[in-house]
Amino acid sequence: MGVMAAEKKSFVLYHDIRVPLELLTDEQRGKLFVALLNYSEYGELPDFDGALLMAFAFIRTSLDRDAEAWAEKRAKRCLLYTSPSPRDRSLSR
Repeated sequence: MGVMAAEKKSFVLYHDIRVPLELLTDEQRGKLFVALLNYSEYGELPDFDGALLMAFAFIRTSLDRDAEAWAEKRAKRCLLYTSPSPRDRSLSR
């Protein structure tokens, strides 16, 4: 999870997690939220079992997908801004 840990400063939670979260206690939701922060920032996997593990795994899929999409967009932007433009190439002739 290097992309998230090294460069990304945030993550998105989607409304479709509401129903699974409603099945957890407030204490479990708090533990899950801290685990999501730790995973997103440091790549740490929590030591969960049962319902918490299932909830974490469900949300982790979205976090990983979003981080991968962000990394691809970032790479394209870096390439776009570091590559010489056709205009620059014509001026150097």
